[in-house]
Formats: sequence, structure tokens, C-alpha cells
Amino acid sequence: MRKLFLFLSLNLFLGAAAFGQGTALLANYVNGLLLAPVFDVDPLIPSLAKHGNSSLGLPIGSQTYNGNLLSGSGYTAALYAGTAGSSSGALQLVGTTVFRVGPANDLPSGLLVSKVVSIANMTPGQRASFELRVWDNRGGLVASWEAAQADDLIAKGTSGVFTPLGVLGDVVGSTGPTVDSPLFLTGLTSFNIAVVPEPSTVALSLLCLGALAFCRRCKK
Repeated sequence: MRKLFLFLSLNLFLGAAAFGQGTALLANYVNGLLLAPVFDVDPLIPSLAKHGNSSLGLPIGSQTYNGNLLSGSGYTAALYAGTAGSSSGALQLVGTTVFRVGPANDLPSGLLVSKVVSIANMTPGQRASFELRVWDNRGGLVASWEAAQADDLIAKGTSGVFTPLGVLGDVVGSTGPTVDSPLFLTGLTSFNIAVVPEPSTVALSLLCLGALAFCRRCKK
């Protein structure tokens, strides 16, 4: 009986280790370590998408943004994750949040309402890659990244895929699986959302402009 108990205990322990899930802090601000605010559409060039930290960031960067810092629940931020080295298309949604409310051009605007998210199907101690995707949710009417992508007129943007230093937070101790501190999103940098029409939309617009110019010439 004792051997059977030890055998079952060992299997439960190994099973928990095998199916442990890591955790990450869905936040673009960690005091002294990370500061990567997200910016609104460039009012001068709405289709212009930029990446990289500005003078507000940590580490400090040289990128410049003309749009205001995002603020409030009208913008959704979704974190996607997968094993280290995964492409953007292979990442899976692990959590969403909104932005803090603050002055239009000053922090805490641009910063996420932070939360801890779980990343399933990844072993303890494994490295992970992430991508932060942000969009104008039109007052809650645009509930997903897929819906935002389907509408060319919705402002949206992504951080691009990045792989933080460190590993996911679950570790196995002497008494079984325990939760360590969540992984911080180091490597994340600032970016802005933009209105970027699909190539077909651009082509159609150019065709319409060409037709309009032709009609004007015919009237002369």
C-alpha cells in the first residue's frame, strides 16, 4: 500500500509539473524596469505607424509621436503569447485590459490597467514570446482584434513580437507546484495606433480619384 501511495504521489507531482502554466504581468509599466506608453493616431498622418520608445520611455528612446497618449476604456489592449520564437500568427490570446485615465499628454495616460494573466500549455521555466495589440473599441462595440482588423477605418496597432528576459512564473517546489512572480514584459517598447487601409481599399480610392479627374477633364 505504501509503495502504491508513493507511486501515485509521484505521478501526481510529475503531472502537475508537466501541465503547469506560467503567468505574466500584462502591464507596460514596472517601476524602474519598464515604461512603454502607447500613443494615439498621428493627427498629421493617420496611416503612419511608429515603434520605439520616446523620451518618456524606459529605457529612454529617440522616437517621436504626434498623437496623444491613449487613455480610458475606449481602447482595448490584448496580449498574445506563445513559445519563444513563435511568429505573430502562432500566438494565442491570453488576456485583455484597458488604459488608465490621465492627462491627454502626460502619464498615467498611455499606461495599461495592469493584471496577471495565465499562459496555458507551457511548461514551468519556459521562455515565451508576446505581442501587444491595441485598437479603438468604438465604445465597446469592437470586442476583438479580429473585428478590428476587419474594418479599415478602425485605428489599431501592435508592438510586434518580442521575447522578454527570464522565464514564465510557475516553478515546482518540494511540496509541488507553486506560483512564482509573474514574468514582466521586458522588451516591450512604445508604439502608436494608426488607420492603415488595406491595399485593395487604397487601390479603389486611387481608381475613384482617377475617374473623378477624368470626368472633370471631359466637362472642360
